[in-house]
Amino acid sequence: MNRRTYLELMMKTGLLASLPFANALKSYGAGIAEGLPEVFFSEEDFAFLAMISETILPKTDTIGAIEAGVPHFIDLYVKNCYTELRQNNYLDQLRKYREYLNAKSINLLKVNEDLTNQLIADELCDTADKRAYCDFIRQTKLMALKGYFTNQKAVMQNLYYKAVPGTYNGCIELSTIGKSWIN
Repeated sequence: MNRRTYLELMMKTGLLASLPFANALKSYGAGIAEGLPEVFFSEEDFAFLAMISETILPKTDTIGAIEAGVPHFIDLYVKNCYTELRQNNYLDQLRKYREYLNAKSINLLKVNEDLTNQLIADELCDTADKRAYCDFIRQTKLMALKGYFTNQKAVMQNLYYKAVPGTYNGCIELSTIGKSWIN
């Protein structure tokens, strides 16, 4: 992701936060554990979306996508920000990709290495059958990142915050600063 794409993403995310349904977005951070209802997706589609999100952003020493409420964010985002045509297209792509993974006998009930490797391979778009899923994977990855980094708990765990800006050093080794800082 280059700087221009990142800035565009941040502008869209800021726009999203200012939309009338922004109060509904405050609740998505509660996650699946609190049993928030699905808004757009069926229960089966939502469970698959949650597994894909958790595969993209797994739980490590920081919270994972499910704990950060990413599936609920995607659910609300698709419902409220996509046109009906885009909603139907995304839903169709989601179901086709689930069928594709089932045909390859990949376990979709838990995050596993097979699912991770398949997502990486399918995003490369190097064969005709994979090209059909590239758009779905990239859209889902982008929405998962938006959802994760607009969640306060995820941001506070992954990025440091320093209220007073320090000096700018353009070329330093990442190992000297550790985690990334957000100003």
